[in-house]
Amino acid sequence: MARHRGKLLTFALSAALALFAGQAQAEVITITIETGSSTIVTTPFELPGASSSSVGIDVSLLNPVLTGAGSAYQFSSLGATSDFPGQTGDVGALNLNGQIFIPAGTASGDTVLSVTVTESGFTAPTGPSGTLVSSTSGTFAQATGGSSTAFSRFESTSTSPVTLTAISANSSLNVLASIGVAPVSTGYTLMDHISFSLPLPGAGSLAQPTDSFGVAATITATTVIPEPGSIVMMLTGIPLPLVIMGWVRRRRPRAA
Repeated sequence: MARHRGKLLTFALSAALALFAGQAQAEVITITIETGSSTIVTTPFELPGASSSSVGIDVSLLNPVLTGAGSAYQFSSLGATSDFPGQTGDVGALNLNGQIFIPAGTASGDTVLSVTVTESGFTAPTGPSGTLVSSTSGTFAQATGGSSTAFSRFESTSTSPVTLTAISANSSLNVLASIGVAPVSTGYTLMDHISFSLPLPGAGSLAQPTDSFGVAATITATTVIPEPGSIVMMLTGIPLPLVIMGWVRRRRPRAA
């Protein structure tokens, strides 16, 4: 009977672990584009192999949809990565990257566009408080006066938006922003957001304004280390003075 109970317990434990693992892997990275009055969820355009830690977008399918929405923009690439479900004692991270441009000779079209990536269900790191860091990079080409503005979010707390402005036709910039958050609890959500403003090249122009961009959200968490006395009580379930008294009593016969 005991043997059967042991097997049954092992089976139940294995099933629970499998269920938990399945739930942990169920989270997905979602990329959303807003242009004009249109909101485009890129899920139908995902390349094969999308997972909880990586997704790539087939821009050959996405770009015609942008044109149909009246956008002046096209993407050369678009994707996101993460370290889902996070690294215990280290960081949780969600990254958005790609390249956006306005085709040479474009004289009209909506030049307001933003991209948002989100992922929920991160389980590490956790702690009573932490720090959210947003890293934004932009490499502009043939885009004098072009800019992009980005921020990152943990739950409902966002870093301050930072704007990268092309100071010349070709320039590269990288900016960091951070904010304290509390608490960092299991199941949290990370988000990156970036908006673009590139100049229209104009009819007959050979220039093709381009922005190769990246936004990374990383969350770190503080940890509470129990004092030695708390550890003893936690492990034994006995108040510390009683533990010391018991140790002293055991030492006396040896001393005699």
